[in-house]
Amino acid sequence: STTYNTGKPFAYYIDKNKQRMQNIQNIFNHLNSVTIERAASKLISVLIITNPDGSIRWIWPSNSIKPNFLKFYHIQGLKANLFVYFIKFIFTIRLQKLIFKTSTAESMDPSLVENNEWALFTGTVGPNQKYILYKNGTQNTEGSFTKIALTSQSQNLINNENFAMAVLRNEKRINFHFPYILDKQNDYVTFQENPSFNARVNHWTEQHTMFLHSMRNINASEYSFATFDQKNNLGARIHSLKTNPNKLPSGIIKKLSLLYQSFTDKTIKTHLSHGDFTPWNLYTSANGQLYIYDWELCSENYPLGFDYFHFIIQNGVLTQQKTWIDIKKEMYASSDSIFSQNEIDEYLSYYLLINVLNYLEVYNKQQHWHTQVHWLLQTWNFALSDCLTHLVNSRELIILDTFDHLHFSDYSGLKLGDRVEKVSSYSDLDILMTKKTSANLIDVLKKHPLVQKVLIQPGTALTKIMILTSDNQTLSLDNIHKLKRKSLEYMDVMELIKRPYVDRHGIKKMNLMDSIQFLGLFYGLNNASIPEKYNKYTHVINSGNEILDNIINEQFVSGIPKQKDLYFEIKKLPLNHGISGLRNKLLYTIDTLRNIFNQSGLVITFSGVDGAGKSTIIENTKREIEKKLRKRVVVLRHRPSLLPILSAWTKGKSEAEKAAAESLPRQGQNKSLLNSLFRFSYYYVDYLFGQFYIYFKHVLRGDIVLYDRYYFDFINDSLRSNITLPKWFLKTGYLFLLKPDLNFFLYADAKTILSRKKELNESTINTLTSEYLSLFKNLGSKKTNQYQAIENIQLEQTLASISTSIQRKLI
Repeated sequence: STTYNTGKPFAYYIDKNKQRMQNIQNIFNHLNSVTIERAASKLISVLIITNPDGSIRWIWPSNSIKPNFLKFYHIQGLKANLFVYFIKFIFTIRLQKLIFKTSTAESMDPSLVENNEWALFTGTVGPNQKYILYKNGTQNTEGSFTKIALTSQSQNLINNENFAMAVLRNEKRINFHFPYILDKQNDYVTFQENPSFNARVNHWTEQHTMFLHSMRNINASEYSFATFDQKNNLGARIHSLKTNPNKLPSGIIKKLSLLYQSFTDKTIKTHLSHGDFTPWNLYTSANGQLYIYDWELCSENYPLGFDYFHFIIQNGVLTQQKTWIDIKKEMYASSDSIFSQNEIDEYLSYYLLINVLNYLEVYNKQQHWHTQVHWLLQTWNFALSDCLTHLVNSRELIILDTFDHLHFSDYSGLKLGDRVEKVSSYSDLDILMTKKTSANLIDVLKKHPLVQKVLIQPGTALTKIMILTSDNQTLSLDNIHKLKRKSLEYMDVMELIKRPYVDRHGIKKMNLMDSIQFLGLFYGLNNASIPEKYNKYTHVINSGNEILDNIINEQFVSGIPKQKDLYFEIKKLPLNHGISGLRNKLLYTIDTLRNIFNQSGLVITFSGVDGAGKSTIIENTKREIEKKLRKRVVVLRHRPSLLPILSAWTKGKSEAEKAAAESLPRQGQNKSLLNSLFRFSYYYVDYLFGQFYIYFKHVLRGDIVLYDRYYFDFINDSLRSNITLPKWFLKTGYLFLLKPDLNFFLYADAKTILSRKKELNESTINTLTSEYLSLFKNLGSKKTNQYQAIENIQLEQTLASISTSIQRKLI
């Protein structure tokens, strides 16, 4: 029963050690099988370094005095350099055997038994896996690297590298160096080491550009995309991934298909490409010349600039961990010497189509994914979305990327349609997930190239996310952590996300029986009838032994909500008992207080002469805010209206309002200064005190207040209120009012306005329009976006402009 301080028994560690020794021997058995000069098996002592998952990464002889395995390690960044310094220090003071794990294995290769200076890299697990064996040379010879295939696919890659070397040997006008082959067979190839190239360059240089110019002259061709497609079999390969995605998320495959379809009428330039041109596949000499190796992904049919995009993207993701936005900036900054005008966008799309497809096929067959795969998938998704904005709106692309990110997490969608990206712009996405998953998603969305802004409203049970896209659309996400009605929790989210139904697109949704229970509880607890569209589920429900099931069943059959009965039963659930119940009450109180202080409302005014289209615009704006931004909207006419109109004191409120609505504007005959001053003072008091009433009652609660006309009418059109006072005096009154967040003046030419409403003459329309434009220009001189004059001719354009301004203010 004796254990280490981890709590695990000795037997556990003995078994792990046996397994590791067996794995090492299996590696040497494979090396023995490709050894040309064999001898009797001898036991050798080796040291190893493992991967985070425990698999073996590097092996070298325990008597080695040099860290030769660092020849396989790409050194970039502080962390990598610290690791190298640490390793070299350990070897300097001869503490290797104390620091690293020791094992033994039987070898039949004399060069490994007799030579203490070699190292083995086991490669990346997957269909392309190969061993790479480094052997130090004797005093008169250079060392060598041997690639050893482990699969038929890696064997094909070795053969392809042999083909690339043959092509390059026949080229007389190249300005870079490549490996010299010492020996080759079907399942291995040995290259001579070239120690004069011993420096790494981790950024793009003029030598890299010269390399590209050399390559674009080798086997250069130009094809129609149809011919290019036939050579690379693109369409069939994408279809294969669609029908058998295995572990791949669906969104990235959909986008590849869309990109592929967009190239139908294109022509494409191709030439010989390295295929994996990265900083870790090349060295430089003292004078800057390039030595480029690992040509196994070389192809004659890759598009122009393929190696350029690959170098910057792979380096940016895997070693620098840059966002797609920063990677794109770097690519475009150095592209002038590589692409002609307007070529880079098109050839970036070609690169993404080819490269992403290549790697998705590999990852789809790969059992275990390392962390870097997820980094690459996210970057490729962002890049593909960026390239598809001319074909697909940003909202749909962001939705696809959202579910691709969630693909690897536990979650469950509520009431999602068959194609989630096509959800109505007036609908939000409700998704069950943990807070950690939500936080990760928010971090991803903030880095998305098609996201302008992200507004987050946190809560203990729900995190609300409002996204403003690059094309000024909105997307609302409700990340639900607890299903609650006030302080009562009615379903366990942690259980629900463990048993989702996965649809044909790989989207996880709440399974049928959970969905039926949710619908019954959600609508019932809110005292609402279950919508008719869910009647199709009635025949699925069977009365169970649970009282709660029977109540839900009755709701579906009768259509009558059973709120009291549901509340009574929900209170009995363990989720709402004891400490859990107290915790739910406390969290509900916290959320309530947080919502009170974290809401953000707006005051928006609409001004314009009669016939400018204010009523139509306000009605449509109200609908857009309520449906898309999910905010309550309050419409006020002219002023806060704490005080009634003056005539209400004599006629009564309803009669006065009726008379005001039926009478034409600007018909008052008041010429008295005192009368005007009294009328203005009365209404100004309403503005002065009413603004605070509106602020505390609506704005602080997150409401959007829309004014149909505002104080600006007093300044420019005081006759409308039967007031005759100097404009400077009226304008001074505005200084003491809280300024609305947005002010829109709608105008049109006199003929257009008269065709809509014949209440004013042409001269009055022109005069008022001119004065309003002058006032808004003056007020907006310091805050341009706060005062906007919009020519209201095309309804859609006007609404789009107003909607964009409101969204940017709110999000």
